Order: sequence, then structure tokens, then C-alpha cells
Amino acid sequence: MLAEMPLPADIRRRIARDFGPADASALLVDIAAHRTSGPRIFSDRIVRCIVYVAGGDLEIAGRAIALALVDWRDHIVWAEYDGKFDQQLRDLNHPFE
Repeated sequence: MLAEMPLPADIRRRIARDFGPADASALLVDIAAHRTSGPRIFSDRIVRCIVYVAGGDLEIAGRAIALALVDWRDHIVWAEYDGKFDQQLRDLNHPFE
């Protein structure tokens, strides 16, 4: 059994800020389950990418989680490069401000 990987405070704060209480709670449960079963896929960076692109929309977050299961690299392009390969605009290895 894998140990639970707690989410960093910056991610928890961003989820609380961007999502309503019920959606934030549902998303935290969903992310925790995926981090336990796929800790390499659902790293802090990829979770930040998911939260960033979801922009407070639980449906988009769910689609983003499903996409991460297929190819997590798509999230990096989507969130850090705004879907283009030419220039990195943000580095979500670093905590949200």
C-alpha cells in the first residue's frame, strides 16, 4: 500500500479559492485517490497544471484528470505553454503565489 501524499498548502489554497466548498472537497478527494494510485503521474506539478487549467470548473478538472491518465505531458503543454510549444509562460514546478 502506498502512503498518502499530502498536497502542498499552495495547491490546497488555490483549490479552495477557485472552487466552491463542495466542489473543492470533491476535487481534493479525487486528487488524493489518484495520487495514491499513481503518485508519479499525479505529482505536485501535474496537480498544479490540472488546477490551473480547470480555473474553478469541476467538469474541466475531471477531464484534465482523465487526460493525465493518458499522457501527463499534455498538461504541461496546456498549463505552462498555453497549448503552444514555442515558449514556456509559467513553471508549475513552483508553488502558486
